[in-house]
Amino acid sequence: MVSKRSALNHKLGIIICLLFTSLAYSNIFNNDFVIDDYKFIVDWPLIHDLGNLSQFFGPHNQPQGEEGVYSPLKTLFHALNHQAWGQKPFGYHLVSIAVHLLATFFIYRIRWVFCLCLYRFIFI
Repeated sequence: MVSKRSALNHKLGIIICLLFTSLAYSNIFNNDFVIDDYKFIVDWPLIHDLGNLSQFFGPHNQPQGEEGVYSPLKTLFHALNHQAWGQKPFGYHLVSIAVHLLATFFIYRIRWVFCLCLYRFIFI
């Protein structure tokens, strides 16, 4: 059984981790697209129309110069982002921070459960 103090520490730990993650990525909102964003978002007509959905899972769903990289879920993710935000980098950055926060939360929870199980195995 987890004590009230332990549960409070757990919630506080999650909040601190999420806060630091937010702070680490908060400077991206004024940035434009960078590096391969132009290739995978701006200049890639396949993701500009959700009518191309069946092609996302086909053999030739990569932008030019990226042949051999099969990633249909990433293609779908880019297409959904494009439908929501168009060519506005702010929206993509917002989604990026949300994904990082979600990953941080789940990694923290996995660590918490692992440590709790280890504690119970050793001491109980």
